[in-house]
Order: sequence, then C-alpha cells, then structure tokens
Amino acid sequence: MLTLGLESEDVMPLLEEQLELHLECTHIEASSISATAKDAQLLHIAPGTPLLLMHFVPHDMLGRPLLYAEMRFRHDRFSYRTVIRR
Repeated sequence: MLTLGLESEDVMPLLEEQLELHLECTHIEASSISATAKDAQLLHIAPGTPLLLMHFVPHDMLGRPLLYAEMRFRHDRFSYRTVIRR
C-alpha cells in the first residue's frame, strides 16, 4: 500500500478507487493517554504530556476489517470536524 502514496494521501479514497474496495463503515475509537518517551521524542513534547489516541478500522460491505490505523495527536494541535447526515 505504500506504493499507492499513503505518505501524502487519505487512505479511504485509495481503498475505494485504487483497490476497488467498497466501504460500509469505519469504526473509530478515541481516548486520552500520556505520551511515552518515544511519543515525546517524535512529537517534540515532554513525556507524560496528554495525547489523543485514535484507532480507525474501516470495514467493507461484508463487514470485513480492511486495515487498522492507530494515531496519536498532541492535545494542543488537534482539531476535529464532521458532518453527520441522516
């Protein structure tokens, strides 16, 4: 999947357009954690600083998980917007 440009592209359009996988839903979980020494080094913060941890698992039309993503965000640089349609 790295050859598809994941370093600079959103993975969802790549799954649908490049791999022709049809997404039914994405499970998202968010929680707060304290930065580990490795997190602190990568994010240029002090160990123990609060972080937002998010897990993403998109599922195809048959309910099969397609990938697992875990991301850690600095609490002072995170913004979230969404539009929910019914």
